[in-house]
Amino acid sequence: MKHVLQLQHPLFIFENIDNPKNTVSLTLCLDRLKSIANIPIDEKEERAIKRASTQRNKIVHHEYELNPDYYRTVFVELFEFVHYFHAKHLSGELHDRIDSKLWRTEAELLAQFDNEWVTYRGKKLPSSLPLDIVVAQRYTTVRKPTEDGYSYLPRERYCGEHGSECPDCGVNNGEFHTSFCDIESCPSCGGQLLMCLVSPEACNVEYWIPTRGKGLP
Repeated sequence: MKHVLQLQHPLFIFENIDNPKNTVSLTLCLDRLKSIANIPIDEKEERAIKRASTQRNKIVHHEYELNPDYYRTVFVELFEFVHYFHAKHLSGELHDRIDSKLWRTEAELLAQFDNEWVTYRGKKLPSSLPLDIVVAQRYTTVRKPTEDGYSYLPRERYCGEHGSECPDCGVNNGEFHTSFCDIESCPSCGGQLLMCLVSPEACNVEYWIPTRGKGLP
């Protein structure tokens, strides 16, 4: 929010523009965004900003009770607001600013959004799909029953044969398909992997995260 305000004028983020020392509070920032910068802030955004300010004050003044479930709900709501606010007012996607080590956490939060659709990597997707995409990258093999136990076969990555993204599951070129994608081929028989996953009469394979001795040397 302060960055959006600062883009209008560098001094707007200070409480006293004649003595630029302390930056504005969330409440004052909101007032200036609406009244001075004429930035359109809808009712849902304003509620989220005021709730963020209230929660911050409780934490700073030690006036909160440690309830992980409640504060996770609050965090999800605020993250949804930040995700929406960033795309609306900064003409960019928040995902591009998040460390890759936190992409799974981001995807888990997206899956809990009230909105059923989210913008993720430049595409509008069902809110649950980003987590499916992130998780799928760990299952790099499938395993198949054999007389001696199992054989471990590497999965094929999407190679862009249908465009820059898979038309069924939405992964990008070079990524592993999400579970039960119609497009992915079985590394055992070359047929549709989906059928080999669900039918014991086919290859009877299953997704597998390789570990030492089980898909890894």
